[in-house]
Amino acid sequence: MFDKNIQIPNMLNRLIEICFVICIPATIVCTAVLTAFNADSVYTRGFEKYGISQKTGISDSELLKVTNEIQNYFNSNKELLDTKTVIYGETKPLFNQREIHHMKDVKSLVRGIYWILIISAAYICIVSILRLTPTTITLSIAKLVLYGSLSTIAIICLFGLLALLEFESLFLLFHKISFSNDLWILDPMTDYLIIMFPTGFWFDATLLIATTTICIAGITASLSAGVLMCRRWITMDNKNQLPNG
Repeated sequence: MFDKNIQIPNMLNRLIEICFVICIPATIVCTAVLTAFNADSVYTRGFEKYGISQKTGISDSELLKVTNEIQNYFNSNKELLDTKTVIYGETKPLFNQREIHHMKDVKSLVRGIYWILIISAAYICIVSILRLTPTTITLSIAKLVLYGSLSTIAIICLFGLLALLEFESLFLLFHKISFSNDLWILDPMTDYLIIMFPTGFWFDATLLIATTTICIAGITASLSAGVLMCRRWITMDNKNQLPNG
């Protein structure tokens, strides 16, 4: 009976630490994904690389305009995407109803990523503040951040290797898991959503997100390791300064 009472706080503390470590990759990955979603350069490089203007008859300036409308749609409360653009000199709706409703599903997915980021970051901040003391800030928080950052790098390296070998299979699996309908199955000959954003575009974006994630995780791992090393040096220095006897 006594042992159970002693173990409960330890088990709770372990659970808090495990959740903290999990929140590190969640926060970093979501940050990288949302940064890519909202970066014009990701789209313009992809459009240029895959010759989207030539394939669609939409000028580069109009493609950028469409990109901004999509970004604004993801970050707004608008229910459906209503985009018109100039195609071979004629202004007309860009997406059909199937594509529009698929974009609604994509928006829900993006909103979910925002929520994961907010919840994960909030959890990290709350736990860090509650443990913010001269000793635990280095011995506990920095160590957990280091574990989370290294875990992030390991996970992304594994995922990156799989993406290099079987990206199309992973991309297909992602759609099957993420969406409860088949609206994502589009015609590459007629549907502008898939013409503008071919598989190669998403492969490049995935590699960019993976690289960004590893860079961020590398920085946080280096900083937390540096804090731990400094703490260790200070502790050793204090021990050396203690009088003998």
